[in-house]
Amino acid sequence: TTRRGARFSVGGTVRIDFVQANAARASDFFLANTDGDLKQKETNFSAAFSAGYRVSEYVSLSAGIGRAVRTPLTLERYSDRFPSTKFQTSAEFLGNPAIKPEASLEFNIGGTVNFRQMRLEADLFVRSIDDYITIVADPSVPRRLPLSPPTVFRYINGTKANFFGFDLKAARSFGKYIDGRASLSYVRAEDKFLNEPVIGIPPMQGIVGLRFHSFIENMYIDLSGEFADEQTRIAVSRFERRTPGYAIFDIRGGYRFTKFASVNAGLKNIGDRFYANHLNSLNPFTGRRVPEIGRNFRVGLELFF
Repeated sequence: TTRRGARFSVGGTVRIDFVQANAARASDFFLANTDGDLKQKETNFSAAFSAGYRVSEYVSLSAGIGRAVRTPLTLERYSDRFPSTKFQTSAEFLGNPAIKPEASLEFNIGGTVNFRQMRLEADLFVRSIDDYITIVADPSVPRRLPLSPPTVFRYINGTKANFFGFDLKAARSFGKYIDGRASLSYVRAEDKFLNEPVIGIPPMQGIVGLRFHSFIENMYIDLSGEFADEQTRIAVSRFERRTPGYAIFDIRGGYRFTKFASVNAGLKNIGDRFYANHLNSLNPFTGRRVPEIGRNFRVGLELFF
């Protein structure tokens, strides 16, 4: 970092992880159908560097580059035909003790503009992951439970996965009593090993909102809308399903009546819209994505100490 008031700033971090993994016991089936020793050791190195530049009183720019290494999860190594919610299916998954950690390299640039009563933020990133941990169907592996889907998946190291995305945010004050905000985010990701989109990537989504400050001190009302585009970029080989787009609207408000307590209330999904988040799991009986709750009301009391 740099001294206060400087136009240029830098920062960095370094991390080293020493990992030991082992499974005390494993079934004969697991040992016969997987490769590698149960006991594994890793030394993983990660680092990041960032820089910022204040162009003027109103404009700031930033950039960063980083390398991160992720060690495999316990289930990715030792799952003995266990289910996983990560892949939005009730299928069984077989681990791989010899699976390698995945290493990502990311570059991002961003900027902030503050002018009068408006603030704009933008961030753009590109990420490449080597030895990307993914799954493939293996018809030769029998399922463990009779009610599970017939296809068992294996955890594997693919070759590479590429990600690209952005986040945009805007906020503006419209006088003494009204503030507005909006945000938009998008990620596009491609699994190069399977030549299809990475599984479990949300579609373009955003939020818009207005907050009204009452002439009564410590009281507010907030109106917001949340929307998501249809997700058609899906991992077909892993049975990922499309998700329809949606738009829902909420209202909430609150009043802090003492410095020790406030009361708040909200109505979410005012139109009682039937919708589902793309990252929700699939219902194993219907095959449809588990929906979010419909119109719902809440009221709360917060205490401050």
